[in-house]
Amino acid sequence: MWQWTLGRIVTAVVTAGLEVRQLDEYAEPFWRMGEIDAAAFRGHLPNAFALLARRPAAR
Repeated sequence: MWQWTLGRIVTAVVTAGLEVRQLDEYAEPFWRMGEIDAAAFRGHLPNAFALLARRPAAR
């Protein structure tokens, strides 16, 4: 599995010509792999995010 940083994801969206309208991070993990424990699962790091982007209107 490949993990991209949030910075790389946002940069790719902007480079593609989209406008970032909203970006939110959530401490609660979207899913957990088995019995693995990590600081991120205890709310110390963002575990999930929501990104809303749109293509600018043509001029």
